[in-house]
Amino acid sequence: PTTLPGAAEIDVRDRLRRSIRETHTVSLFLSSPFGGLERERKLFVELYLPTLRSLCESFGVFFTVTDLRWGISEEQHMQNKTLHICLSQIDSCNIFIGLYGLRYGSRFKIGDPSTHWVSRCFDLVAPERPWVDAFRDRSVTEMEFRAACLNDPTVRPCFFWFRDSAYDKQQAEIEKSKGATTEWLKYVNRFEDDGAVLEALK
Repeated sequence: PTTLPGAAEIDVRDRLRRSIRETHTVSLFLSSPFGGLERERKLFVELYLPTLRSLCESFGVFFTVTDLRWGISEEQHMQNKTLHICLSQIDSCNIFIGLYGLRYGSRFKIGDPSTHWVSRCFDLVAPERPWVDAFRDRSVTEMEFRAACLNDPTVRPCFFWFRDSAYDKQQAEIEKSKGATTEWLKYVNRFEDDGAVLEALK
């Protein structure tokens, strides 16, 4: 969880309580790079989500989770709306959970045409969120972390988990050994400085 001074932490909790009393709803946003953390996200949705929903319902509260692995269509992706949709959903969430493995995630790199879609996503978002211009070389996932918490830690409770990189390295080798598959790419960084950027985020 994020660590705040005593008064700020109390304010975050009070804000959440007031929202629940007014709307009878708790909305959680689940964030991670799209590849490599499928198991963790699946485990949360299948194992913990039913318990959380049942607990909330016992108090008359509806519990929802936004998991955008399934929420962004190919058409929306082609329209460069990925980042816009993610940040818009975060605006309306009460609680944020961020997951990271070794892989930093999709980011724009000058000279690499396959990453230009990320830059176009930033172009779409920047007029309404000018703060993103300072982070145009960062990943979509980092932008989610910043919008949810790092820009203002007092908005909502946020929780971050960083998986042991040794696991990712092991999984990459396992997937490579299977031969004709690209699954191993989910567990490694694409660019040389990705690891350093992720460490700075931590």
